[in-house]
Order: sequence, then C-alpha cells, then structure tokens
Amino acid sequence: MVRKIGWMIASAVMAAMLLLPSAAFLADEPAADEPAAERTAAPGAAQAPNGFVDDLNGFGMAYQRGNLYTESGTPAYYGNDANRAVRSTTSTGYVVYKTDYDMTSFAVYSYFFTGVTVVPHRIFASVDGTAYAEAEANVYTSGEPASNWQLYAFEGLSLPAGTRYLKIEFAGDEKSWTPQLAKVVINRNTVSVTASPNTGVIGSEPISVSLQTPSVGAAVYYRTNADPVFKPYAEPLSLTGFTKLDAYAQLDGMEPSPIRGYTFFSQADMQIDRYGQVIGASFAAKVTSDEQLRHDVSVDRAYYGSLRKPADFDGLGGLAGSRKPLKLKATGFFSVQQVKGKPQLVTPQGNVYFSMGVNGITNNETYTKVTGTTDRQKIFEWVPDFNGEYNGAFIGSKDNFSYFMANKYRKAGEMPTFNQFFAEATDRIKKWGFNGIGAWTPSPQAQASGMPYTLVLPLNGMAKPAELKVFDIFADGAAQAIDAAFANALPALKDDPNLIGYFVDNEYAYEKFISTVPRLKASTTGLKKRLVQMLQEKYGDIAAFNAGWNTAFAGFSDLNETPLYIDTQQASDDVDQFFRLYLDTYYGTVKQLFEKYDPNHLLLGDRWLTLPMQSTKIRGILAEEAGKHMDVISINHYSPNLDTAMLKDVYEKSGHRPILLSEWSYGTAEQGLAPIVPGSAATEQDRGWRYRNYVEGAAALGFVVGAHWFDYVDQAAGGRYFQGIGGEHYNTGLVNVADRPYKTFLDAAMKTNKSVYDVLLGKKQPFYHDFGDTPGGGEGKNLQIEIPYTSEPIPIDGVLNGYAGEAGSLTLTAENLASGTGGEGITGDYHLAWDENNLYLTALVKEPTPMMNGYQNGNLWKGDGIELFTGPGELALGGSLQFSDRQLIISAAAVNGTNYWQWFNTGHQPAITMNVQPTGDGLGYVLDAAIPWTSLNIDPANGREFLFDAGFDDSEDGINRARQWVWNGTSKDNLDRGLWGLAKLVGEPAP
Repeated sequence: MVRKIGWMIASAVMAAMLLLPSAAFLADEPAADEPAAERTAAPGAAQAPNGFVDDLNGFGMAYQRGNLYTESGTPAYYGNDANRAVRSTTSTGYVVYKTDYDMTSFAVYSYFFTGVTVVPHRIFASVDGTAYAEAEANVYTSGEPASNWQLYAFEGLSLPAGTRYLKIEFAGDEKSWTPQLAKVVINRNTVSVTASPNTGVIGSEPISVSLQTPSVGAAVYYRTNADPVFKPYAEPLSLTGFTKLDAYAQLDGMEPSPIRGYTFFSQADMQIDRYGQVIGASFAAKVTSDEQLRHDVSVDRAYYGSLRKPADFDGLGGLAGSRKPLKLKATGFFSVQQVKGKPQLVTPQGNVYFSMGVNGITNNETYTKVTGTTDRQKIFEWVPDFNGEYNGAFIGSKDNFSYFMANKYRKAGEMPTFNQFFAEATDRIKKWGFNGIGAWTPSPQAQASGMPYTLVLPLNGMAKPAELKVFDIFADGAAQAIDAAFANALPALKDDPNLIGYFVDNEYAYEKFISTVPRLKASTTGLKKRLVQMLQEKYGDIAAFNAGWNTAFAGFSDLNETPLYIDTQQASDDVDQFFRLYLDTYYGTVKQLFEKYDPNHLLLGDRWLTLPMQSTKIRGILAEEAGKHMDVISINHYSPNLDTAMLKDVYEKSGHRPILLSEWSYGTAEQGLAPIVPGSAATEQDRGWRYRNYVEGAAALGFVVGAHWFDYVDQAAGGRYFQGIGGEHYNTGLVNVADRPYKTFLDAAMKTNKSVYDVLLGKKQPFYHDFGDTPGGGEGKNLQIEIPYTSEPIPIDGVLNGYAGEAGSLTLTAENLASGTGGEGITGDYHLAWDENNLYLTALVKEPTPMMNGYQNGNLWKGDGIELFTGPGELALGGSLQFSDRQLIISAAAVNGTNYWQWFNTGHQPAITMNVQPTGDGLGYVLDAAIPWTSLNIDPANGREFLFDAGFDDSEDGINRARQWVWNGTSKDNLDRGLWGLAKLVGEPAP
C-alpha cells in the first residue's frame, strides 16, 4: 500500500498539485474498514538514505535565512498549506540547509504568481558553506493553478560529491510575495516520472504512451484529465482524445516524486492553429504553410518599397510651408496656436500639425497564455518547447507565447530584437501616412525614432483606491509622491523637441466617482476623508447635514467609516461639488509639479473613456475643471460614429481647449478576432470607410488636433497574456498575426492621411460613407405602456404565468435592436403588473445561446440579461440621470443556483426576488422578477406615471455583449433619461 501523505490538497482543482492523493484515492487500495499497512518494499528498492522533509512550518530546520518570513494567509491558493516562506522585500532572499551527511538529491516545491514575471529559484550547493556553485535542477509546473498561483517543482538528482550545504535563492524585483516556498526534500525524493512520447497530436489513430522513473523499484501512478483517482501504471496507455496526463512515482521509505504533467492534443479540440490564427475562420490572407511566410519576404519588400509618405508632410509630419500663410510661430517645441480661429497643434518649426499617431507600437499584446487548465491548453494546435529554437517568442516564462514573433522568425530565419521590430514598424507607419507615436510605446524607442511622440506621466502605480480607479490626490503624501516621480522622470526629456507632451494617466472610472466615493472609508482613502471635511466645512452643524442628506448621524466623525448614499437632491449637489474640488485639486497639483520639472511640453489630459463622456453632467464637470489646467483634452473615443455633439460640448465647456482623440479603432470578425466596436465593420473595406469617416470628420471640426489609432498589430487570438485567460483579443492591428498588412483597410487610411490637411483647412469636404446607422445613437420613440394591477402576487418561478391577458405586455423585435448586428429571429416578450409592494416583470427571451453570462458584478450588461430603467420625477426632463432614477440589470445566468443583479446610478444594492429558467426547447429563457417599489423610489398608485424603458442583452460567449435590444430608447439609455418611454399604473387596489 501507498502510505498516507501528511498534508493533502482538498480542492478538486488543486488535487495532486503539491503532494499526492491519499491512499483512498488509489484504485488498488483496501476498503475503508480494512486495516492500514505500510506498503512493502518493491523489489530492488534501496534502503532510505539520511535526509529530511521540511514542510516550512517555521525555520527550525534551516541553517540560515535572509529576508524571509512565514506567510500563512489564503491557504486555498497553495494546496491548503498554511505556512510558506516568503520574502519581506523585493531584495534577494535565501534559505540555507546544512547536514552532517552528504546531500545527493533534492526536490523543492514553490508557488509562483503567474500574473507577474516568473523568476525561478536558483539553487546552490557547497561542501564547506563558503564556496557555492549553482546546482542543476529540472524545473516544471506541477498540477493546475489556483487563482493565478502555480506550483513549480525543482528537482535535482546529482549534487556534487561531498555537498553539505544547500542554498535556495529567491529573486524577482516586481513583487516580494512571489514566490512562496512550500516544501523542501533532501535525499528522500523519488525521481519524477517521464512520459514517452512526452506530447503529441492525436488524429485518427491513438497514441501509445509509456511511463518510467529512474528510481528502481518505484511504483508509478497516473491519472488522466484531472480524474480524482490515480491508478497504478502497468502497461503503455492508448490515448484517443485530448489528454492531460499526470503521473508520479513512489519508492518505499521515500517521499513521492512531484506530480508531473504531460499533454496530448486532439485535432478536433484545437481552436488556434500553429500560426496563431483562429482555425474556424476563413479569410483570404490566412497562412497555411511556412513556405507562404517565407514567400512574404519578397512580397513585403515590393509592397513597402512602393509606398511613400505624404508629399506635403514636413520632417515631423506637419504641413510643410504652412507657418507663414497661417501666421504661426516656431517656438522650438510643440505648441497650441490658433489656426483659422480655432486651436491646433503646431510643430517646433511652426507648421500646423494634425497628429495621426499609432498607439502601442509594440509586440506586447501579441503574447498569449499557453499554459494553465486542460481546457486552456487544448485549444492550441502547437506550442513549442520553451528551451527550443522558438524561445525568443516567449516572454518571461513558458506560460506566455507570441505567435506573431514566431511567424517573424519563420519569415526571416532569426528572431528580431525589439529594436529591429520597432524600426520596421515605424518605417511602415510613416509610409502609410501616420505621423506620430501614441501612448503605450516604450519611451527609449519612441525618443530615438525621430517621430513626434507622446508619453504617459508616471502616476499609474500610485494611490488608487481598490474600489475606484482614480488617483487619490487627497491621500497622505500624494503630492510628494508625484513630485518625486516627476523629478525622476521628466528632466531627461524636457528639452526634446519631438516630444509633443504627456498624458495624465489613463481611463479613470469617472462615471463611478459620484456614487462610489461617498461609500469609501476615511481610514483607507484620502478621498472620503476630504469629502467628510468638506461637508463639515459646509454645514458646520450635524443637524443641518442630516436634514440635507436625510440621515441621522450623531457627529461628522461618524461619516468617516460609514457608507453614504445619495438619496436627496442636496446630497447629489454636494457630491457634484466634491467632484469639482477633486478634479481642480488633482489637475492643479499635476500642472504645478509638471511645470516645475518640464516647462516646455504640453499636458494632454487624462484620456477619458467614452462612457463618462456620454453623460452630459459628468463630461461637463470634467471639461470645465480640466480646461483650467490642461493644454489639450484627450478622449479615448471608441464609437461606431464620431460623436460631434459630445466633442463640441466638451470644447465649449472646457473654454475652447483643443481635443485629441487619443485612442480608438475599428475591427471586424473576419479573422475570428473580436471587433473592438461591435457591429461597426463587417469587412475590411468597412473598416477603411469607418477610418475615413472618423479622421476626416474630426479634422473638419477645426478644434480636434489629432486621432491616435489603437494599435499596430492585432491582439493575440487567445487573449493578451497580462489579462490571463479571457484577455482582450481584438482585431485592432494594421498588420495581423502573420505580419500581413491589412491592405484594403490601409489603402483607405492612406487616402485620408494624405489629404487630412486639405480637410483641416477647409479645402476639401470630409469623406463620408453612410452606413445606415445614426451617428448620435438614435432617439427615443416616445412609447407608452399601461401596467395593470394584480390582486395576487405574480409567481416568481421562471414560468410565464399569473398575468391577466395581454395587458401590460410589450415585444422587442429587430426594430428594437439598439446595438450590434445580426440576431435575426431573436425576440423578447415582456409582461408587467403591479401591486402595493412590487413591480412584477416576466421576460420570455428567445435566442439560440441562452443564459450566457460570466459576470457577477457591474459587468452583467456584457452577458445575457434583462435591463430596466425607471425615473420617478421630472418626466419632461431629459439628459443625465437624476439621483432618484434607477437602472437595473438582471443576469440570465444562475451560478450554482445563485441569481445576480446590479443596480446602477446608486450605491444601494437592494434585494429583488427573481428566478430564471431555460425554455423547454433550450432556445431561450424565462426570467421572473418582483422588484420592490421602495428600491425604485416610486410610490405606487392608480394613475401614477413614471419614466420607463426595458430591454435585454445578448451574448454568444458569456463574455462579450453581441447585441442589445431596447423598447423605447437606444444604446444610450443609461446616460440620457430623455430617451425613455412612459409607464402608467392602472387599476384600483382591492378594498
């Protein structure tokens, strides 16, 4: 029998990750009532040598240690091991073991967080404890990861003769808390199992796999596809489908070997081919052989050799010879000057400059995670050996691989350096008519390129509450931290004439500021502390505050740790005032400290997201406050159409600050990637026309100073690696994963890039292709519905029942499609009723991929679900949502019997009663909900009217919303209550 292992892994996912299953998990073990016994020694087994096992429950077995302490938190991530050795700081740490006998072998088990670069342990051996030499070790992952923590095993089998000291070194300067050392075995380790072959692709014939260990007499055990049972190995295995094979060996009197995994792929499971392309996608430029890639070399040479940058560009991409006719000044740096009465960028030499930059001129987003769970691994047709010829296409470890870089290697026969990649990319974009480098490009290369470029201020790692992605300018020492960061980063580039300026960080969640900040804690955020201080300064007396906010606090100190909710108009006005105070303080501090270290370059704003820009109130506050301090307003404006009304509003309210469209793009689904703006482009030609509409439409406004495309190369089909499994995988590139340019799209882009100055100066009308959609997102339909009274509560059982006839019903069809394309035949039938306590809603949604929603938070709208909008007051008032308005999204996916919903435009998350069930044919679902009137801020009564709208979201994968249907409004219902319809409660309650 196999003896019991001292500490076990309880999680099914983590089973067999660090130590092996107990005897009960082995197929040949005795029944529960059979007495336990030690397994007899296998024939040929050697007597166990001197040695030990250290489970790191402290450092009592260690001889020396440095910069290490014992960590015991979140043991579920570490196979339920409650004690691991961890560094105190990011400096090198170590632990040394000493014996009075020779060490001959070791096994070291350590957990690494896969979200940062994995820096393996280095292990050193010594005879005398003075002179150390690095010991050879086989390193491999063991078992499945848990919450981004992966167990690695380091196995050394032949230490130098006379070794009495073993040193395990910790390195890596990103995070001190990774790795976490869990177990050390000296001289008592059974050697791990090898498989022959160690991988392979299974087609129509099975693969025969044999298992072996160098430990003579050891028993070998295996399991397939995370089966909880490890079986004794007796003869070669015949594998017929995708198989994740785990195996270990056990020698009597010794520790079991680490569990070692091998993967055998099935052709039928693969989703991404050896070139990084989606197998199920068919497109003209798809690569099917290495020979095609090698042929691309001559094709590319001819194509790029035929291109020339626009003839009217000066050396920086400005309009050559425009200084004198436009009466501009050469200041030696990029500046903002008036051109035809509106602000525009001007080159250091004095020529007008419309910035057509490219974001992300880097290969970073082409890397994807190729390791992990069985389901993850089997989607790839081919992943090369980490230590083989494709090593240069990995980043950091064997976990993350770039098929783009592998294809570059196949083309050229050598792996390009990043500098070579960058030089080639910038040469290409110049020929396509782009004239600058946007954000997310490494600064040394951008600086050396000779092109105009932009950078992002070093604020990203500072003072941001976990609940809200904004810089906490009121945190203790925030201004000092900014000063130190600027002092370190800015002076070196302050005299560079090609640097346009700096963005002030990126995409803050300003749309959440007003509802989230009052619910923070003053003990952890300066934002809440300063808000309480402002309220105390304003009201002075707590009674006055309570009256205005409808609260009952005994003193202002009680506000510090207590969530505050915006339930009155006064509260709404106060938090709006604090939002202004925050922005003025933040922007003002950044401006003052920026000019201290760099008086020459422009502040380009903080790259606002499209979502807060669609709210007239939020964008108005942002524009007014940023306009006091920023030289340029920057907006990451992803939209099917250029929202000119929004841009004009920001321009006016900012005091006529110029606007830079700092990030945007369009994509298609032709190559199997996700389109970054769903429904905007069906083909590459559409993509080109959207580009022309966007850039020329922006230039024609006169106050937009540039449009920066995102990005140079498509994101990886498997998702960009730093977001793990499920990362962004958008068709955003100018070239694809095979380094093949999108020539049809680029032909259109070049026409715009070469004529943009004629459009800017009014010499040419902007290009416009009518796609048949509405640039502003559409208008409301002014629909009305009467909701009948019910004397009996509607059953919440996931069945359409309890309603009287067709009263209070509505149907959503193709005419109600508010965003996305396709979805033919998808419908939503709604039934509504009311009583004194609840608004009842039952929706029958018919669609082919029902109940797909992978979220349990504010992203519910991305998956299948029902949307509801209500506004109790000011029925004739449109624009931004009032504090009493409500948006509710109810998920159509129940996870382990648990239902999910999310309230928006409020910090409150009151309960509802709901049920969701699939239809009998599996082609839809029924969702019931009873929604308390108190949560809607509505007093129900016969004849009561309120603003109302309803819709549903459709996802085909549970991750991305493909389409949205809305009864009365458009895709902008969450931002403009004027788009909603009207509901009226009818029927008298029973006496």
